[in-house]
Amino acid sequence: AGLAQIPVRMFVGDSDTSWITSMEETRDEVLANNGDVTLEVVPNEGHIIGALADGVRIFDELDRAR
Repeated sequence: AGLAQIPVRMFVGDSDTSWITSMEETRDEVLANNGDVTLEVVPNEGHIIGALADGVRIFDELDRAR
């Protein structure tokens, strides 16, 4: 419930199967509390998501959340 007023953007690699379930549960809990949340499962990535390493996507998400 404490996150309901904060935009939450989550990313997990599709081969990081132990984290996918936890992140889906977190997404569902935030949604149940009327929060603004997205979860993106990034194809061909593991726990460390190389596709996000340059930071561009992260900063784009932060700009959109303003």
